Amino acid sequence: MKFFGYLTPLILCFLLMSSSFLKAKEIPVFIPKEMSFKITDYPWAKELSLNFRGDVNPIVKGCHFAVVIYYLEDQVYQFTAPVQNDPENAQRYFIDMAREPINLAAEEVLPGKYTIQITLELSSQSGEFQDMWSRDFPKDTPNVFRKSFELGNAQMFAERSDSIRKFYLTRMRNMNALFKLLQEKKKIAIQARRDSIGGRKNEFSNGQTFDPDKWRGWFNAHFLFKMEAEKQLLDKHAQRLFCLRFGVTHSSMSSACDLMTRIARLHSANIYKYYKLGQDRENLQQMDQFAIQNIDDLIRNLQRLHSLSAKELGISLQKELGYLPPYIVR
Repeated sequence: MKFFGYLTPLILCFLLMSSSFLKAKEIPVFIPKEMSFKITDYPWAKELSLNFRGDVNPIVKGCHFAVVIYYLEDQVYQFTAPVQNDPENAQRYFIDMAREPINLAAEEVLPGKYTIQITLELSSQSGEFQDMWSRDFPKDTPNVFRKSFELGNAQMFAERSDSIRKFYLTRMRNMNALFKLLQEKKKIAIQARRDSIGGRKNEFSNGQTFDPDKWRGWFNAHFLFKMEAEKQLLDKHAQRLFCLRFGVTHSSMSSACDLMTRIARLHSANIYKYYKLGQDRENLQQMDQFAIQNIDDLIRNLQRLHSLSAKELGISLQKELGYLPPYIVR
């Protein structure tokens, strides 16, 4: 790379045109000169910035490069950098880009490894340029530039990762506790008529049989409200971060919230069927009639989501929760 730093655009152009003789796998189209990626602590916020410049081979004039930022292995930010022409040297082309701030003022930039990738994506260029490249360099690809930066240190990364891991574990515990409670309440609701006949107290009985108003009140005010609160906590957590740590877990837990709510609505509908009552219209309106209706199939999907989370978090669900979620009340 250092060697190419001394090549003039004309020599680079010569290399491009003679690539068939050199049998090059990658064509040097971008030669970096300077690059910085850092957090600046201003009085109003901590801002993340990316600044870089480099020479570009004249053959790609009029093109633009894709700049992608990765956090660990996940793509978190992308923009394009146009090729510019030096007004004092018509034969010199370059990229000079300053991006600050990259994050929003309320977004925390997590410590850890970030990688900057700069690529000339052929499919994103003009048809004329693509035809030229296919004709002159049918077997070659533009060079891909990558450089990694460590923000913070190993201790900061470990501590922040641990705190986020605990956040997701708390969400998992709360969601599964709600799901367990739902199933217990369903059993009580199914027992309402028998308890009424037997003279036993039942929170979902009107003294004679099942009371749908009492069930609806608990279902809406306790289960749905609290599950939605868990979903909002997940959303707010993501909004506060420039990029996610444990992105698979976040997506899985968000999907698990939706899935538990869908299963809960099916359980509620089954109570109404058991008592041969007309369905709760509001509940039915929130149910996708074309989605999976088999609760056992939905439970298996829920188990898969928990397994994905456990794998990424590096934890044992049996050890952390005391059972393999979701907890099923028999």
